[in-house]
Amino acid sequence: MDDKRAVTGFPGYYVTKDGRVLSTNNSRDGSPKELAARRQKNGWCMVVLCRGADVRKHAKVSDLVMAAFGTLEHYAKEDAAHAREKQAAAK
Repeated sequence: MDDKRAVTGFPGYYVTKDGRVLSTNNSRDGSPKELAARRQKNGWCMVVLCRGADVRKHAKVSDLVMAAFGTLEHYAKEDAAHAREKQAAAK
């Protein structure tokens, strides 16, 4: 099974090195369900994370992977390349 780590600030959400975002929040038996990531026009894959009924956050999957693992090496190649292009453009 893939190594999964908790998403900081959002209990019940987990991310894997390959960019899958899982949630146990709406599961009857507590098993993790994979969230559907949406690819935005700018190329980034996004998911919506919820904390309670009031807080919703649209998060980049690559940011969640970076926060949890500190690397994009196992994440999808096109999103890793996009991140490198953004970093190069910022310099």
